[in-house]
Amino acid sequence: MVALISHRPHTLLGMLGIFIVAILLQSCAAGTTGTITPVAASTATTVPASTATPPATLTPAPAPTATARALPTATSTPSPAPVSPSAGLVRFDADYGTAPSAGWKWGLGEIKTEVDERVESATTHNFAWMFYVVRGSMEIGTGDTKKTFTAGETAIVAARQDHTHRFLPQSHILVFRPADRPFGDFHRGTRLYESDAPLAVTTGQAYKARIREHVLAPGSAAITVDGHFSYVLEGSLTVRDGATTLTQQAGTAFGIAPSGRQLLSNQGTAPVRLIVVDLH
Repeated sequence: MVALISHRPHTLLGMLGIFIVAILLQSCAAGTTGTITPVAASTATTVPASTATPPATLTPAPAPTATARALPTATSTPSPAPVSPSAGLVRFDADYGTAPSAGWKWGLGEIKTEVDERVESATTHNFAWMFYVVRGSMEIGTGDTKKTFTAGETAIVAARQDHTHRFLPQSHILVFRPADRPFGDFHRGTRLYESDAPLAVTTGQAYKARIREHVLAPGSAAITVDGHFSYVLEGSLTVRDGATTLTQQAGTAFGIAPSGRQLLSNQGTAPVRLIVVDLH
């Protein structure tokens, strides 16, 4: 047998192949053997679509539109426009004297009488004095002459001149002068004002003393004045000097700043009346 297989291999293999094919054909025809069972459909549960909100689509943000923004306007309060000094009403303008080498400072006092008059006997001074009548009247005598001055009038008594004084009842008198030394008792009156610094005067030059009156109606425009000091006769005066604002009531005196930087106004309901004194 071995020899047969060895010598006839192709014949044997062919017969074997025919035999196997025949068996397969028979099985298919009978349907009882060798049936290929189809693979059952997968019973895996289909995962439902996710109910989560799908991620937002990344839409590129539009380029920002450039909005022109106006720069803020400065709100600082502008400086007030320069105000020309008010001329006022000249009440007195007369020769006073020659400025000494030591210079001058202003001194101001007041004399008030009640029911009784006040009389001063003959006297003399080394300086010229000025007297302004605020209310009532006064009498000044020089030699054989006596003269009476009433409200709004001014008298000047020369240096080293003998004179007498009579201040009548219910009177109010201002007494003042520029001096190069400390002031005395202002004719036994009350001291009101003294200038802080020497006046800007030229040694040896003759000067005149001047008094001007100003009246400010309620709510009127502010004014500036040119002078050395002021006295408020009536009302309530508002004085603004840069960032500082002060109220000067009737009966008070204050210095006038140089260069007209003070603004004087009437913010009350009654008229304001004041006098300004200077040398020129």
